[in-house]
Amino acid sequence: RGERWESVWLSDPSAGGSKEVVHRTSALAARAKGGLWVGNEGGQVFEVTDRRVHRRLPVDLQGRRVTALYEDRHGALWIGSQRGLIRWHQQVVTRWSAEDGLSPGVVRAILEVPDADEMWVGTYGGGLSRLRGDEVTRLTTEHGLIEHVVSSILLDDKGFVWLNGNMGVSRASLASLRDVVEGRATHVRVEHYESGEGNGGNAPAAALSSDGGVWFPTIHGLVHIAQ
Repeated sequence: RGERWESVWLSDPSAGGSKEVVHRTSALAARAKGGLWVGNEGGQVFEVTDRRVHRRLPVDLQGRRVTALYEDRHGALWIGSQRGLIRWHQQVVTRWSAEDGLSPGVVRAILEVPDADEMWVGTYGGGLSRLRGDEVTRLTTEHGLIEHVVSSILLDDKGFVWLNGNMGVSRASLASLRDVVEGRATHVRVEHYESGEGNGGNAPAAALSSDGGVWFPTIHGLVHIAQ
């Protein structure tokens, strides 16, 4: 709090000092044990503790930009990029792409449903995907979404999932989304807010405040929706 981080430095005794190793930061996520996960435009992911880079993860994104990061309750790190989705857990790398059923497009948003082993992933141009176990299910405008751009996702304490995209903010109950992906319904019940074109591409790109309100960036400024 009260600090602005413009760069991260790694102590390098062999060089007799410190050198900057994280350039062009594009995604951040909090670590449960303290510190941050930091992704950059060069496709690198770093673990930062005590204001220093502890290590760079051995994850190959082939130079593609890191667009989203999320640490789940099991300690696994989920990494979104222009090439799909990666989970890095206990040195094991698992990948998903459109060929595996993931919504096509750049992964821009990742959400974990607490205590459910259930992940929701938003992409630019492909809509929304749910990952649960080995099953991947996609939702698009054919199922009731207002568009195929999902730049950020939030889950509030009332059970609503909030999405922000080029056509603005929308929300649907988690129960309604589950009904469709699990075959109990054909369309999601969605509420659309005329909030203007949403902004995204870096993560996180949304926030849930302590009063239950939601905050999203747009190309014209910041939008707050009270509840």
